[in-house]
Amino acid sequence: MSAENPTPEHRIALFQRKEVRRVLHANEWWFVITDVIAALTDSVNPSDYLKKLRKRYPSLSEAFQGGGQLVPPLGLRFETPGGPQPLQCWNTEGIFRLIQSTPSPKAFLEVA
Repeated sequence: MSAENPTPEHRIALFQRKEVRRVLHANEWWFVITDVIAALTDSVNPSDYLKKLRKRYPSLSEAFQGGGQLVPPLGLRFETPGGPQPLQCWNTEGIFRLIQSTPSPKAFLEVA
């Protein structure tokens, strides 16, 4: 997949004018979790932000492990500057749970 010609299964979504990579997997959209965090928080290190968020909210951390009623995130392959890599992705329900746990005015604007 190239950035210029994404396949129908790989598309870029825009959230607050930031790119969020997504892929169609098992007939549902899965979104790159760190892209969503970056769009919501403007964090320069979304992976670290996510790690702290999971420590702050044990129920979110549990959801990442498949606890509760959510499907756990999956490592799905994306083209990156360093070549194809598995990136942690979550389906729409999981992303909504993530947005609910993210202390950001942008999260509240989008969910409301």
